[in-house]
Amino acid sequence: SLNAIVNATLNIVTSFRDLHRAGKSYQDLNDGGFFINTKTGDILICDCDNVAPYGENVGIAGKPGYMAPEIVRGESTPNMQTDKFSLAVILFKLLFRGDPLEGEKVIKSVCLTEKAERKHYGLEPIFVYDPQNTSNRPVRGVHNNVIKFWKIFPQYIKDAFITSFTKGINNPDERLI
Repeated sequence: SLNAIVNATLNIVTSFRDLHRAGKSYQDLNDGGFFINTKTGDILICDCDNVAPYGENVGIAGKPGYMAPEIVRGESTPNMQTDKFSLAVILFKLLFRGDPLEGEKVIKSVCLTEKAERKHYGLEPIFVYDPQNTSNRPVRGVHNNVIKFWKIFPQYIKDAFITSFTKGINNPDERLI
């Protein structure tokens, strides 16, 4: 239910706020890091061997599609700022049931090879609802959930994702907490 999804997003955000306040980062935030009770939205975070104190790296970069662009490009190792990007991806996927960077431009690649992933998620990432760049819009028949849910969520939610995936896409200091 929408209620359970919203509860799950709030629980995930609260958990990661607490983790970051403790001076740690998760370093491999992706869809395999949670168990979600689909009736209540309660969460259980697993795979916690990826948690490290800020400034330390456990040697894992992350999962394609969830990693911050600077990690994909090899310019950074995972940290709290890259966690914020990955968290925005998780929340977008929960709320809109699709990938925030996978639109028309990405599906033209046909096969997401390592080279194509590097291009679309690291070198030329474009948010599907970037107000300045429409080249990667969701495609009807492929991204129907994103199109449908984008219409029903309040503007302040959409604005948060626009900020995270436009200003924050290449500027970690612009990412929302």
